[in-house]
Amino acid sequence: MYNYEIILYWSAEDNAFIAEVPELPGCIADGATRIEALNNAETIIAEWIETAEALGRSIPVPKGKLSAETYDNLVENAYIIGNKSNYDWLMESKKQLENGETFTKELPEDNI
Repeated sequence: MYNYEIILYWSAEDNAFIAEVPELPGCIADGATRIEALNNAETIIAEWIETAEALGRSIPVPKGKLSAETYDNLVENAYIIGNKSNYDWLMESKKQLENGETFTKELPEDNI
Protein backbone atom coordinates (compact mmCIF):
# COMPACT_ATOMS: atom_id res chain seq x y z
CA MET A 1 0.00 0.00 0.00
CA TYR A 2 1.20 3.48 -0.89
CA ASN A 3 0.79 6.67 1.11
CA TYR A 4 -0.31 8.96 -1.70
CA GLU A 5 -3.40 11.11 -1.29
CA ILE A 6 -6.37 9.60 -3.12
CA ILE A 7 -9.43 11.70 -3.91
CA LEU A 8 -12.52 9.56 -4.29
CA TYR A 9 -15.78 10.74 -5.86
CA TRP A 10 -18.80 9.53 -7.83
CA SER A 11 -18.92 10.27 -11.56
CA ALA A 12 -22.43 10.17 -13.02
CA GLU A 13 -20.90 10.52 -16.48
CA ASP A 14 -18.82 7.34 -16.00
CA ASN A 15 -21.38 5.64 -13.73
CA ALA A 16 -18.48 4.74 -11.44
CA PHE A 17 -16.46 5.89 -8.46
CA ILE A 18 -13.28 7.68 -9.50
CA ALA A 19 -10.06 7.56 -7.48
CA GLU A 20 -7.57 10.29 -8.44
CA VAL A 21 -3.99 10.48 -7.18
CA PRO A 22 -3.14 14.18 -7.58
CA GLU A 23 0.53 13.76 -6.65
CA LEU A 24 1.03 11.43 -9.64
CA PRO A 25 -0.11 13.22 -12.82
CA GLY A 26 -2.60 11.18 -14.85
CA CYS A 27 -2.92 8.51 -12.15
CA ILE A 28 -6.67 7.78 -12.05
CA ALA A 29 -8.67 4.61 -11.45
CA ASP A 30 -12.34 3.75 -11.26
CA GLY A 31 -14.62 1.09 -9.84
CA ALA A 32 -18.23 0.13 -9.32
CA THR A 33 -17.82 0.67 -5.54
CA ARG A 34 -15.61 2.89 -3.42
CA ILE A 35 -13.58 -0.11 -2.30
CA GLU A 36 -13.09 -1.32 -5.87
CA ALA A 37 -11.95 2.14 -6.99
CA LEU A 38 -9.46 2.35 -4.09
CA ASN A 39 -8.12 -1.15 -4.80
CA ASN A 40 -7.76 -0.26 -8.49
CA ALA A 41 -5.97 2.96 -7.50
CA GLU A 42 -3.35 0.94 -5.59
CA THR A 43 -2.72 -1.11 -8.75
CA ILE A 44 -2.49 1.99 -10.92
CA ILE A 45 -0.12 3.70 -8.47
CA ALA A 46 2.21 0.68 -8.63
CA GLU A 47 2.08 0.73 -12.44
CA TRP A 48 2.67 4.51 -12.52
CA ILE A 49 5.77 4.13 -10.33
CA GLU A 50 7.04 1.16 -12.34
CA THR A 51 6.68 3.12 -15.59
CA ALA A 52 8.35 6.22 -14.13
CA GLU A 53 11.29 4.11 -12.94
CA ALA A 54 11.62 2.43 -16.35
CA LEU A 55 11.68 5.84 -18.04
CA GLY A 56 14.15 7.29 -15.52
CA ARG A 57 11.66 9.87 -14.25
CA SER A 58 11.49 11.14 -10.69
CA ILE A 59 8.85 9.76 -8.35
CA PRO A 60 7.20 12.25 -5.99
CA VAL A 61 7.52 11.57 -2.27
CA PRO A 62 4.01 11.00 -0.86
CA LYS A 63 2.65 13.77 1.35
CA GLY A 64 0.79 11.11 3.31
CA LYS A 65 -2.36 13.06 4.14
CA LEU A 66 -4.98 15.29 2.64
CA SER A 67 -4.55 19.03 2.73
CA ALA A 68 -6.97 21.03 4.86
CA GLU A 69 -8.46 22.49 1.66
CA THR A 70 -9.14 19.03 0.24
CA TYR A 71 -10.80 17.95 3.50
CA ASP A 72 -12.93 21.09 3.53
CA ASN A 73 -14.09 20.33 -0.02
CA LEU A 74 -14.92 16.73 0.89
CA VAL A 75 -16.83 17.82 3.99
CA GLU A 76 -18.74 20.44 2.01
CA ASN A 77 -19.67 17.89 -0.68
CA ALA A 78 -20.79 15.33 1.91
CA TYR A 79 -22.93 18.00 3.58
CA ILE A 80 -24.43 19.20 0.28
CA ILE A 81 -25.52 15.72 -0.81
CA GLY A 82 -27.03 15.15 2.63
CA ASN A 83 -24.96 12.12 3.52
CA LYS A 84 -24.70 12.57 7.29
CA SER A 85 -22.64 9.41 7.93
CA ASN A 86 -19.98 10.55 5.41
CA TYR A 87 -20.02 14.05 6.89
CA ASP A 88 -19.56 12.76 10.45
CA TRP A 89 -16.79 10.38 9.34
CA LEU A 90 -14.93 13.16 7.51
CA MET A 91 -15.22 15.57 10.44
CA GLU A 92 -13.90 12.97 12.89
CA SER A 93 -11.00 11.99 10.61
CA LYS A 94 -10.07 15.62 10.00
CA LYS A 95 -10.01 16.38 13.74
CA GLN A 96 -7.79 13.36 14.50
CA LEU A 97 -5.35 14.06 11.67
CA GLU A 98 -5.08 17.73 12.66
CA ASN A 99 -4.12 16.50 16.17
CA GLY A 100 -1.39 14.31 14.65
CA GLU A 101 -3.25 11.09 15.41
CA THR A 102 -3.63 8.14 13.06
CA PHE A 103 -7.19 7.76 11.86
CA THR A 104 -8.30 4.14 11.59
CA LYS A 105 -12.11 4.25 11.75
CA GLU A 106 -13.67 2.55 8.72
CA LEU A 107 -16.00 4.42 6.38
CA PRO A 108 -19.62 3.77 7.43
CA GLU A 109 -20.93 0.46 6.07
CA ASP A 110 -23.74 2.12 4.10
CA ASN A 111 -21.11 3.93 2.01
CA ILE A 112 -19.07 0.99 0.78
